[in-house]
Amino acid sequence: MAPYRYSLIAMLALVILASFLYLPFLHNGLIFDDQGLFSSGVIYDYAQTPFDFRPRTFPYFTLGFASVVGGTIEGNRVVSLALHILCAWVLYLLLRALLTQALNISRPNEDAKQTCRRATIFAFLGATWFAIHPIAVYGAGYLAQRTILFATLFSLLSLWFFRRAFAENRAADVITAALFYAMALFSKEHAIMLPLAAVALASLYEGSFRSHFKRIALYLLLCLPVAVTVFLSKKHIVSTSYEPDAANIIPQLFDIAIMSKPWGQWVVSMVMQAGFFFDYITFWIVPDVRVLSVDMRFDFSHIWFSWHAFPKVIFFLLSPILVIYFLRQKGVVALFCGGFLYCWFLFLTELSSVRFQEPFVLYRSYLWAPGYVMMFVALCARVSIRWLVITAIPVFVVCFLLARDRLTSFATEAIVWKDAASKLESASLIGSDRIYYNRGRAYLQEKRYVEAIDDFSRTIQMSPKVYQAYYNRALASYALKQNAAALQDLDRAALLNQKDNLIQYVRGLVLEQNGCADAAVVAYSTSLALGNKMAQLKLDSLAQKTPRKEIYLSSDMKCPA
Repeated sequence: MAPYRYSLIAMLALVILASFLYLPFLHNGLIFDDQGLFSSGVIYDYAQTPFDFRPRTFPYFTLGFASVVGGTIEGNRVVSLALHILCAWVLYLLLRALLTQALNISRPNEDAKQTCRRATIFAFLGATWFAIHPIAVYGAGYLAQRTILFATLFSLLSLWFFRRAFAENRAADVITAALFYAMALFSKEHAIMLPLAAVALASLYEGSFRSHFKRIALYLLLCLPVAVTVFLSKKHIVSTSYEPDAANIIPQLFDIAIMSKPWGQWVVSMVMQAGFFFDYITFWIVPDVRVLSVDMRFDFSHIWFSWHAFPKVIFFLLSPILVIYFLRQKGVVALFCGGFLYCWFLFLTELSSVRFQEPFVLYRSYLWAPGYVMMFVALCARVSIRWLVITAIPVFVVCFLLARDRLTSFATEAIVWKDAASKLESASLIGSDRIYYNRGRAYLQEKRYVEAIDDFSRTIQMSPKVYQAYYNRALASYALKQNAAALQDLDRAALLNQKDNLIQYVRGLVLEQNGCADAAVVAYSTSLALGNKMAQLKLDSLAQKTPRKEIYLSSDMKCPA
């Protein structure tokens, strides 16, 4: 059978496996950031702008365009699935080409057909592992992460053409590789370090230093303007805490003394992230779904004062130096080293900002996961095909089932946050208030008001300045006709945010339900003044009613003066 037919069979198998995994979950609900995108008209605004010089514009355009054309969430999920399959395809083709080159060097006496066969099998196994991996679900099954899918796809295409420039002596491919780098970077700014990762793979190919240097220099020169453009658009997040709720988390880290220093927050964040680099690798090797969730929390103080925190940092800093040294050995060793440098360089963006609100984000690891796959197939090249296939079958079955478990956890917003809450090692972990808050909102939608009040109370206990927690607890109390408690929470929410018109609107509802018509009019008028047009309807309704004195209907609440 011709080599290209093997590739067609392998790529068809990837389509079948990924489709069997993801298609049953097309009807999953909107979760997390998806809610903000699709529950308002903003998604249709994105459909009007295919491109500008800000990252993420084109991926969001595809979300909006698919919504306009198809009008369904399922249609957008099909697009995400197609992109995930394309990533697996390009990864397969890239692995096959890199493995063929590596095996030709490591096994110079092996028959060419045998080398091609081995490269095809190893590449297929690596691409399959990527396609059905449980952690890949957090990129492929999460609509808001269309940015990650495009960035990964274009990054792999950039590597493909960059590789071919050396393999087939095609200088024009360097330009194409730089173009795909630009597309990757404008899809997600986290791909900014890709050129350095690509350069490492050039060591697989023979050639004079001069020819290698010219191609590498041209590639870096072409990539530089795009990198500078994107960096300047995002420079405000470098060394800072750009996360919206980080201000509620950072004060809780009072026991880490360095946090009070000017650069202390960034230093602590970098130490944490350097250690997390190895945790990401561990979770991709052993995807323990008993721990994985959409919002993973860690005890920062425990990590900071642990014996292994700084050795991890040292190893993180020294490992690329060691790996670059072994690149000289060429062959499968160089492929392993190239894979490591790919994930190491792309991971560096995690150190660029202060990350405490979202310290460990599984969906971003989708971007540098191809590096893990390169390392995986390089190790597999040392194993006989027979034993590798025998081992791979049960491993892939387990991966498939674990990935289904993760997709099941994406079924609804409520299930996502219940899953995240169930994975918490401790109810008092820093940052867990967001999990309780979101689970409380899910309970509120399910009309499980008592459970919602309990979760909002936990949020308030951990982060007393989160006005949304008071507001939502007031909604739950109002639904239970606990008007005094609802009014108290609304007053606290209003003190924290005097510009939210919904707080005053709900305050009017509570007062009206309690018979405090005059006070309700004041609340509705304030809400209207803040821009809530619905408040006018309530004012008109109250004006049509027969004027009467305040009626004290509740035994636990008096009308405000």
